Amino acid sequence: MVTAPLFDEVTWKVDNGNDLVILNPAGGRNLKGIKVNGKTLEGYYVGHELFKKGGLIELETD
Repeated sequence: MVTAPLFDEVTWKVDNGNDLVILNPAGGRNLKGIKVNGKTLEGYYVGHELFKKGGLIELETD
């Protein structure tokens, strides 16, 4: 479950060597939506598989 971010960008390596990047380009605290690898999510749940494989999470905030 994703909540309001405390950061603008976080990058870390997952076990397979790929990066998982979480971006909050607007820098806001009011979560409006989430994109995972460019696709808009329904709701606020990001599956554990992404955290194992790596990818890009973009938070839409204001």
